[in-house]
Amino acid sequence: MRASETERERVAEVLQQAYVEGRLDLALLHERLDALWQAATHDDLTALARDVTPPSAPEPAPMELRAGHNARVRKEGRWPVPQRIRAVAEKDGRIHLDFTQAHCPHREVVVETACVSNGPITLVVPRGWAVHTDAIAIRGNGKVVNDTTYPADPAATTLRLSGIADRGRIKVSHPPQPRRRKG
Repeated sequence: MRASETERERVAEVLQQAYVEGRLDLALLHERLDALWQAATHDDLTALARDVTPPSAPEPAPMELRAGHNARVRKEGRWPVPQRIRAVAEKDGRIHLDFTQAHCPHREVVVETACVSNGPITLVVPRGWAVHTDAIAIRGNGKVVNDTTYPADPAATTLRLSGIADRGRIKVSHPPQPRRRKG
């Protein structure tokens, strides 16, 4: 595949950082930068930085939540939100995820759902979070309810749900509004 200007700039940054960190001397940096602008393919670019590119960290495993046979799984209060969550509710098992007080450093969180045999999954998200439920397949009497009504804040987290609702219900909402006192 042909190399793009964006890829060239990214490799140039890697080479310059390697020089700053002492992994390349100045002569080798200049030699590789000259070759960078002559490189035609993605593979040519990769070869220029292969020995100075730090290894990428492996993607962490998703949080696994499973509730079956009338079991209940709850995550609420202060808890660290991973970038990926897999939630399976089956045979009347219930999963409740409340993100309102959770620590979430991610711009996007993916929740893979499987909601079968009357097992509901409920998610409560802070106002301002964007929620996408279009990638959930509905079968049987399955149901997906997205009650998030507040406009999404561009700086807030986006929650992307995927999976299946097969004779189960997946519901996303905001926390209830505090009641006003009459007086």
